[in-house]
Parts: sequence; structure tokens; C-alpha cells
Amino acid sequence: MNYFKKNLAKAKVIYYPYSRQRDMKFRNLILISFAVLFSVAIQSPCFAFNSKEQAQKYRQDGYYAQQTGDLQAAIESYSKAISLNPEFAAAYNDLGITYETLDELDQAENSYLKCLEIDNQYLAAYTNLAFLYEKKSQYKKAASFWKKRAKLGSPDEYWTRQAKKNFDRLLAFSDEVKTMFLEEQADKLAKDVEAQKVASFNEKLAKSKEYFQQAKEYFNQKRYREAKDLLQKAMLLTPNDPAMIDYYKKAKKNQQDEEFKLHIQEGKKYYELGDTRQAREHFKDLLTVIPDNSNH
Repeated sequence: MNYFKKNLAKAKVIYYPYSRQRDMKFRNLILISFAVLFSVAIQSPCFAFNSKEQAQKYRQDGYYAQQTGDLQAAIESYSKAISLNPEFAAAYNDLGITYETLDELDQAENSYLKCLEIDNQYLAAYTNLAFLYEKKSQYKKAASFWKKRAKLGSPDEYWTRQAKKNFDRLLAFSDEVKTMFLEEQADKLAKDVEAQKVASFNEKLAKSKEYFQQAKEYFNQKRYREAKDLLQKAMLLTPNDPAMIDYYKKAKKNQQDEEFKLHIQEGKKYYELGDTRQAREHFKDLLTVIPDNSNH
């Protein structure tokens, strides 16, 4: 055994007696058990509630440190709050303010954007981003966030009014903001025009369907002339509708057939009565009813 230990020592391998190995296995088993229990515990609602409660406390600590000028401590506290509650939008906004105070503008921007990613109704972040982009001379982005802030806020609120004023100020000051504004207006106008076209088309479609429905009722009542007139109105509103075209052809053909039969009957009647003039008139009218297919 001594020879075995000496060789292990030369190879720089630590040799533990059996009792020590047994204790180490027992200790590892306990650590694994604690890890499993912890992973189960953190998923419970109680743990989540406590985490959010603790996160809120860290945020308060961060705010106190920020007010006393200890910005690094503030960053640490806000970061702890976020680690406990990753959906803590307010903590991200506070963190952004702290980074901005330290002139770490990129990190401040990321924090504000993360805040809005979590809660797009967190209005303070819009204001902070607008000021930040003005500080970075990115006036187009600044104007965009002032506009969003003005749109989302209550009309009577101070920062809503300020957001409108600041947008107007940048609009008068920056050419790129003017260009952005004009492009947005042009895009809005184009969308409005398109919407009006769609609305007009829908109105025409509805009216055309109304005419078509009434025309089919006339057709079923054998009022072919009235059916044909309504179908013509419908086809002016929605041309190239196969069903309407088919009904129109049928109505026209049935009307011609009825008029043809009527002139035959009337002509025959007047002929039998000896009124040849009236009979000739009706027989001549047949020519206006019979279609000329000589070119087909």
C-alpha cells in the first residue's frame, strides 16, 4: 500500500482513504439534492412573489444610491433587481438614467429600449430616449420618440404637451426631420387614398350585388326587360362578372323570344281581322327583334 501511495504522489495524484472517499460521495449527494430542491423551489409562485418583492427592494436601494450620487452602487442595485425580475421595466428605465448620467450613452439607450420591449406603454422611456437621441444629435430618432410620446400620453398631461412642442421644435430645426415628416405625410395620404378606393369599390360591389339580386327576382318573374336593365347597371359597377353576363344573355334572349311571339300573335290577329296595315306593322317589327348573326 505504501508503494502504491508513493507512486500516486510522484504522479501528483491525490489519494484519499476509503472513509474520506465515502464522506465526499455523501457530501456530493447532499449538494445535488439541494440543487434539485432549489430548482423546484424557484418555480413556485411563492418564490416568484418573493423575488419580485426583493427586486422592488433592490430598485429602492438603487434609487437611494442614485440620489446620493453613488452611481456605481445604483447600477449594482438595479442590475440585481433585474436579475431577480427580468420583466422589471421600471428598473431598466432607472438603469438607463444612471448610465446616461455617467455619459455611457449606448448602454443607456439599450436599457431604455429594453424597458419598452417589456412594456411599450412605459411613457417615461419614450421621453428619455427622445432626450438621449437629441444628445447624440440623432434628431430623426429623437423626433420619432417625441411623436410617439405625444401620441400615447393624455392630452392634458404636461409631458404630452412638451413632447408635441419638442417635436415641432425639431421639425423647424432639422432638415432630416422635415424630410421624415413629409415622407410620413405622403405615405399617410397614399394610404388614405387607397383606403378611399377600397371603400368606394366595396360600395360599388355592394350596390352591384343588390342590383343582381333584384334582377334575378325579375328574371324568375319573367320580367326580362327589367331584369336586363338592372343587370346592365350591375355590370357597369363590376364588369366581367361571369354570373351577371350569363344572366344578362339569358334575359336578353328570353325578352327577344317573348317579343317575337307577341308580334306573331298580334300580326296574325290583325290579319284575321282584315286590318292588313296593322298586321304588316307587327310583322315588320319582327325584324327589329330577330338578331342579325350574319357576321358570326
